[in-house]
Amino acid sequence: MRGIAKQSQRGPTTGRIERPAVKEIVPNSVGTIGRFEEIAHPVKFLASPLADYIDGADLRVDGRYVTSINH
Repeated sequence: MRGIAKQSQRGPTTGRIERPAVKEIVPNSVGTIGRFEEIAHPVKFLASPLADYIDGADLRVDGRYVTSINH
């Protein structure tokens, strides 16, 4: 992403890199690129005793990149 920002003469700050990258590469309605912890938190929850009663559910952790799931 820094290469994209450099080529298009955008500054090196995260916001200046992230906003155009989201718009051009991974468009989603959240408007940001997922952070490691945003993936890790649901994984941690599903691996914990708090999720013992969950069975057979689809859990999307994609910043609403996919708008629907067809079964």
